[in-house]
Amino acid sequence: MSLFKANYRYILRTLLSPKQAKKSSKIGKEKTKKLVTLHKELCKSAKMIQKRIKLYYNKKRSERPDLKKGDKM
Repeated sequence: MSLFKANYRYILRTLLSPKQAKKSSKIGKEKTKKLVTLHKELCKSAKMIQKRIKLYYNKKRSERPDLKKGDKM
């Protein structure tokens, strides 16, 4: 997922060529750095939330019974 899509929920389409895109202002570079750090923080928090959900879910699940060949069910 791109940073833009994570923030604005749609994919940005640009008409700039790569050469034109290299010419960016200081403000653009600062905003890009902020977006990159925000994306990293979002990834970290999403992973932490997934771990918490996993722990909560696994507490409610019971262990499977040890079944051996020949056991009655």
